[in-house]
Amino acid sequence: MVAESWDNPDQWFKTNVYNKVKLINILSNKKFLKKYIRVSTPEVYGTSRYKIKENISHNPSTPYALTHSTIDKFLKLSFKKNRFPYVILRFSNFYGETQPMYRIIPKTIRSIMMDKKLPLHGGGSSLRSFIYIDDFCEAIFKALSKSKNGEVYNVSSNELITIKDLIKKICLKMNKKFSEVVYIEKDRLGKDLKYFMDSKKANKYLKWKNKVNLDKG
Repeated sequence: MVAESWDNPDQWFKTNVYNKVKLINILSNKKFLKKYIRVSTPEVYGTSRYKIKENISHNPSTPYALTHSTIDKFLKLSFKKNRFPYVILRFSNFYGETQPMYRIIPKTIRSIMMDKKLPLHGGGSSLRSFIYIDDFCEAIFKALSKSKNGEVYNVSSNELITIKDLIKKICLKMNKKFSEVVYIEKDRLGKDLKYFMDSKKANKYLKWKNKVNLDKG
């Protein structure tokens, strides 16, 4: 998603901004709407050396991230204008059954099963956190009843791992040598080095905490 958004940025703005603004504008006049849950992304924050809190300034580094930042800010404006009942959840990377095959965990597993190598962009030095799909869904479920309208909640585990070490972990579980699974490619344009979100707000107010660590997941 990150690299591809440079190819046709107008398409990303049409999907993530124009169409969503239309939807939100329609919903803003519906009295039945109690809460609008938006799943956002940590990429709106950009890379950071420190733990990221919800009130940090946005620093998007790709068209993809910029579109998400834009719609998030539009929701904030809509709340100020007519109390549009939005809640934003910003999730770290999530994974689990039936995930699309272009995502790193299923992509690695499939490559090993098919005995094919996959590209490791920038040597896999990027740091990420991952949460299991059940924990992801529980956060949304709890946000429906416990979140406060007009608020943003970071949802992340406290585990950080490089993409390289993530692939090594999968290789170990599948009895495969790391060198047989990857080849090094240059990094993708605008890719952020590190996301490490502070989830204390979600822990406290949503009563959410991830239950499945990465090794078990």
